Amino acid sequence: MKRILILWICGLFGTTATLGAYTWQWKTYTSKMEFRFLCETEDKIWAATEGGLVAFDPLTQDIAQWTNTEGLAFNEATAVCADLDGRIWIGFYNGLIQRYDPLKDTWMTIEDYADIPVTTLSLHGDTLFVGLDIGVSLYLISRAEVKETYRKLGNAFNTEIPVNSILVHRDTIWVGTDQGAAYAELGYANLLDPQSWQNINSNNGLPGNQVNTIISHDQNIYLGTNEGVFQFNDHDTFLASQEIQSFLSLEDKLYVLTTGRLYEKDAGNWQQIGPNLSGGLRLSHLNEQIWIGTTKGIVTLSDSQDEWNQFVPNTPEYNTFGGFAVDQDGVLWCASAQSNGGGFSRFDGDTWSTYNTQSGHGLLTNNVSAVTVDLNNEVWLGTAGKGVVHVTADTLFEFIYLDDGIFAGSEESADYVVVSNIITDNIGTVWFANFYSRVQRYIISLTSDSLWTHYTVGDMDGIKMSRTQSMMSDALNRLWIGDENNGVLAYDYAGTPTDKSDDHVAGTLTKSDGLDNLNIQALAEDAEGTIWVGTPEGLYSYRIGDVQVTQNYYPSSDNIFALAVDGVNNIWVGHDAGLSYRLNHDYSWHHFHIANSEIVSNQISALYSDPVTGNLYIGTSEGLSVLKTPFSQPLTESKALRLYPNPFIPAEHVNAVIDDLVQNVSVGIYTASGYLVKKYNTNDVPGRQIIWDGVDKDGNTVPSGVYLVVAYSESGDRQIGKLAVVR
Repeated sequence: MKRILILWICGLFGTTATLGAYTWQWKTYTSKMEFRFLCETEDKIWAATEGGLVAFDPLTQDIAQWTNTEGLAFNEATAVCADLDGRIWIGFYNGLIQRYDPLKDTWMTIEDYADIPVTTLSLHGDTLFVGLDIGVSLYLISRAEVKETYRKLGNAFNTEIPVNSILVHRDTIWVGTDQGAAYAELGYANLLDPQSWQNINSNNGLPGNQVNTIISHDQNIYLGTNEGVFQFNDHDTFLASQEIQSFLSLEDKLYVLTTGRLYEKDAGNWQQIGPNLSGGLRLSHLNEQIWIGTTKGIVTLSDSQDEWNQFVPNTPEYNTFGGFAVDQDGVLWCASAQSNGGGFSRFDGDTWSTYNTQSGHGLLTNNVSAVTVDLNNEVWLGTAGKGVVHVTADTLFEFIYLDDGIFAGSEESADYVVVSNIITDNIGTVWFANFYSRVQRYIISLTSDSLWTHYTVGDMDGIKMSRTQSMMSDALNRLWIGDENNGVLAYDYAGTPTDKSDDHVAGTLTKSDGLDNLNIQALAEDAEGTIWVGTPEGLYSYRIGDVQVTQNYYPSSDNIFALAVDGVNNIWVGHDAGLSYRLNHDYSWHHFHIANSEIVSNQISALYSDPVTGNLYIGTSEGLSVLKTPFSQPLTESKALRLYPNPFIPAEHVNAVIDDLVQNVSVGIYTASGYLVKKYNTNDVPGRQIIWDGVDKDGNTVPSGVYLVVAYSESGDRQIGKLAVVR
């Protein structure tokens, strides 16, 4: 089997001393399709997107990206502008503002507006005008302070209304809101006084009160509203009944963007430029071309002027992640969500591919919430409403729906087929949960030789597991079913899914067994046979034969949504306050959240631990976090060590990786003459890999040379490799 190596652009943070032989690494993946705001520097167009900052180079067509793991203070960017020195100012939904210097690769953060969404930014000399959800604020850059904030922009407007746009022209500030436009002379002594502001709305000529954009062109002020363009000087309306998104002034021409069209005003005449487009948001101009930020990347007219050339960032197309699976080639498959989903996607470590109702593959819904990979390396996905999607060879799709007679519609709707969960067991059987099946066949299996079997209420001793949310198969191939209302049921199918004569219900977990809540949101089994149960009111563990479940009070929230067990038997718990994990070797608990790590969100919806790489995939409602942990599964059989990069050049590579370790080993690094340079005890080796930073046990850098790496166990087994260090 081939594994694909993912290259990481990583943020680092410290961890416990027992894991000193490895560095944790975070990486955030978010959708950056929606180019909400644009600005230009000498050679790039910068975009504020729903998932971070983007820079597009029109000449090379490269798209660079930044998220919280590359320096952003927050991922949902809502505004962007550039100063005369080429520095980029970014506003965020959480109220933070950052200034990024591309030449120095440095960041400066302004926290004065924390928790107040920033809506737009406008630079005027030493002043940064900040559009907020509550008005306009004046920030003095040289003094790094807020001078004043205007919360009532005239007597015709309510206090503290969101601002859509700001224009400073000839010492007059213009502000667009959903209640109309406000303007005032900057020289007025007190702009905090509402009487300093003049208002214009539908009562005095504005075609629509929602003012999205404002521009000065040819000695006139133009207001872009939800009902057309308003020329302030002459009180004329153009492009009536169209929602105006953005303006661009080039020499003597004015360009106007609506959601679906680009117009040009030349010598008083209006004409559409190019064909209709989709999801237009913002206009920009660079390298003698007009560029349009849209809900799906950036576009420009082709040379023939008859089509739009589209450029999209290499990201997923959604920010909700509800399920994961990694196939035998190391490719990550992602399900989005059961409601308001974005389809599903695959990530090979380099390229994201998203499949949805618009991608041309025949999907009937974007609500995809479950995914598994079977032993034939084929992918199965469950949807909310349209059954199952079966993917072979990456692009060959099969849809299993009502006509196949395998799945049934819900009790509310005969043609609404919900498959809420899919798993693969150890013998290659794929199990499907047919949520709220109208024929009461709630669980369905498919064997590796393509035989389908249905399991009814009768097969489950009359227990109605009709609203299955989670499933898992244990080491003995018993199916554990977690229901939304009825707790947990263990179904023993005796390793023969198609023969139900020897099947039986092995047990249940309900309130009588110690569960405080029967809404089962997650299930997992660790290597010792303990069953872990996640509910909205706590985390529980259960071993076969125990009288009752045991509640674990150590996660930082009781509202448990996801569970995973990694390659060395640590348990990971996703909840609504971040991520908690228990180390198997000492049972200590540790926690990650947005305040102490680079996790993308505290709202965890899915977890998947890849035992081969040690990567933990963390699904949230705001994007995907990948945590590269040291907990890869050790090899079961001893073989020669893999050491890379080899030669190890510390100035270029930072760390060397010592790979293919077996369990319970210590590692020593020696000079060619046999002198011990550094030693890692067994507790320092948590998984299959450790890293070496090229320093000795005293913290001194080692010289160039060939070093012998030896991994050894108490039984006397040895793994040996040679590593060249070049300085």
